[in-house]
Amino acid sequence: MKPLLFPNDVQFWYETLRSMSHIAYGGADFGEVVSTGERITEGDYDSWFVE
Repeated sequence: MKPLLFPNDVQFWYETLRSMSHIAYGGADFGEVVSTGERITEGDYDSWFVE
């Protein structure tokens, strides 16, 4: 699967996929995950934490 977000950061993409896996259980919506991911700077753990 080609990463939708974070194409150069495997860890951030993996964690994003984990968030998407909660969609089926009401933990998140696809749009929420994507819009939050777009505000994160790839490889910047501080921006990940803030968002």
